[in-house]
Amino acid sequence: MRRYFFCVKNGGYSLPEELELYEGKIREVLGRPHLQAQAAATGFVQRSSKVSADDFFDALLYVASLHDHCSLSSMVAYFEDRYGIDVRKQSLDERFNVACLEFVKLVLMTIISDKILSICEPYQGKLGDRYTHIRSKDSTKFKVPDALEAHYKGNGGSLAGISIQYEYDFLTGQVFDLAVYSGDRNDRSDAVATKSNVEVGDLIIRDLGYHSLDVFQFIADKGAFFLSRHYTPTSVFCKNGERVSFKELHEIMKKTGMQQMEIEVYLGNEHRIPVRMLLIPVSEEVYKKRVRDRKKEQKKRGGAMTEEMCACYRYSIFITNADSDILPTDAILLMYKLRWQIELHFKAWKSLFCIHKIEKMKEERFLCLLFARLILIIINLQLTYRVQNSIQTTRKDGKRQRLSFYKALHTLTRHFDLLYTIFRGEKRMARVALISLLKMLSNNHFLESKKNKIGLNEIIELLC
Repeated sequence: MRRYFFCVKNGGYSLPEELELYEGKIREVLGRPHLQAQAAATGFVQRSSKVSADDFFDALLYVASLHDHCSLSSMVAYFEDRYGIDVRKQSLDERFNVACLEFVKLVLMTIISDKILSICEPYQGKLGDRYTHIRSKDSTKFKVPDALEAHYKGNGGSLAGISIQYEYDFLTGQVFDLAVYSGDRNDRSDAVATKSNVEVGDLIIRDLGYHSLDVFQFIADKGAFFLSRHYTPTSVFCKNGERVSFKELHEIMKKTGMQQMEIEVYLGNEHRIPVRMLLIPVSEEVYKKRVRDRKKEQKKRGGAMTEEMCACYRYSIFITNADSDILPTDAILLMYKLRWQIELHFKAWKSLFCIHKIEKMKEERFLCLLFARLILIIINLQLTYRVQNSIQTTRKDGKRQRLSFYKALHTLTRHFDLLYTIFRGEKRMARVALISLLKMLSNNHFLESKKNKIGLNEIIELLC
């Protein structure tokens, strides 16, 4: 049984309130008066021109949506076809300056800071009752033209590179952080720099790159919770002050056949942090791969391979400061698996939005296109989360089936004309465009169950 996002009412369509609110909010943020004010505030517009700031912004979004054809010629054709304006490529290229970059960046920051997504809660129930937010964060990196080296230093052998730090709330889809840095910025530095963003009751899910005992202590002191993988070199102590022996724990689990073990321990040598630690055995194949990878790393950086380290590699080890009533033992692994949704986001960024494929051009135009693509990503994410909350179907086994995040984004990226109408068209036409778009997403866009694999549908059902 499917619950649709619209119904016939008084001879027309009635959309859910959250979609109505989204439509109005995005039209406000990307409306012509708002864009004109932001253009003036950044100095992008200082005098009248036949190409207004909002028309320029629309053309920029359009070209950014073309992915592999984001040329000045495409912008020229856009102005001629949509507005009947004759513009030279050189004139357009001159418009891409520092002020233009600040203008586009300001639009992006406004979309994020206005927290448009805060009204949408697709995953309610126990998760929403337990946590203020479920914050998942990661970074994605890619090479950029060498000409950007002065501002965006590369990493891993490339002269120039970009690192994008991205954090969102799994409960609402709200974006908390979307920042562009040099490719050599590491995740641990970002964890320290942004720790003050944590709110009481938040659950922070991070991978090993963000591992920092100081940050964990800050999160605990704030009244929030963290869930992370254990960083092997970190010192671990029992309650009696003795160092934990993972070799002995392995022997115990091996003899008893335990499938998992949870213990209460303390992390760190000086300011010891109390945590619950969960050990789950990995396959022999995974263990051997970890050992091989560690040996390769030793050749580059040095360091000894100890028996204790080898014992750690036999397990997936998770740490959290949350009590069992906040994060039950059987939910720890499931909750951590939610972090992989952010990897799906990055996959969409690169395969659908081609965020890493911008040809060589001057710095200001390159960065404007990059920020424009991030704006498109946020807008499409907003639509996707609302549709996930508005369309539901039930499988034969009685379980709810959710809209596929990736399938929905794939369709949205191919319909820029409808997206444009939603935030720029006349009110009635915007609603028609929104309904048309959502009708497409209501068919053949649901998550599919994979044999012998637990998917997002099953994870949510188990957690809720």
